[in-house]
Amino acid sequence: MCPRCKRPTNVVAIKGRTVLRDFPLFCKFCKCETVIEFDGERQRLRARAE
Repeated sequence: MCPRCKRPTNVVAIKGRTVLRDFPLFCKFCKCETVIEFDGERQRLRARAE
């Protein structure tokens, strides 16, 4: 889910098994790239790149 516009993205993360660190998440709706962390339970915003 995009942290900016809250719309779904095409990234599939299996809860409890997928870990993403410094992942550049691109949203096709708002055209924004955001660096996130996903620890298997929660998504955290690291930095926003415009």
